[in-house]
Amino acid sequence: LTKSVTLRLLIVAYLLWLVYCFATTNQPDTPLFFNLPQTPDSIITQRGGVIALGRHFLESQQYLGLSAQAKVLITLMQVHWRPHEPVGYGIREAMKRIPCAKGTAQRAFKELEEKGFIVKVDESLFNSRFMSKSRTWRLTWMPYNFKPPTNNWEK
Repeated sequence: LTKSVTLRLLIVAYLLWLVYCFATTNQPDTPLFFNLPQTPDSIITQRGGVIALGRHFLESQQYLGLSAQAKVLITLMQVHWRPHEPVGYGIREAMKRIPCAKGTAQRAFKELEEKGFIVKVDESLFNSRFMSKSRTWRLTWMPYNFKPPTNNWEK
């Protein structure tokens, strides 16, 4: 390897190490890339953070064409977003938080999946003897595994 390539690799490794250090010392309830400087008097600090959706996203025909329940589900799922892991969010939680019936929650998930806003990563697992886990999703408008968003909803 040449000196410039080696130097670039060292810089990338150092930056990844910094991101890892920041992620492991970050508060668990705030997304990594959306932390704002916090002051003791800050309303943001008192209320627990900010969820941001871009104007391009909110004004797109794809987003405007979604049902009201699907739009609410987008925000609820983004609250659980982390750049290094899929979002664990299930139908029962959506029913409780939207609030809506089971069929409505199922249709909202299906609508978001069909229109490319979310991609299923893992299926749910319910077991009374062991730990159960909810279905996990990748939000296509957000980075995942430290890679840029795929924005499947735009295609």
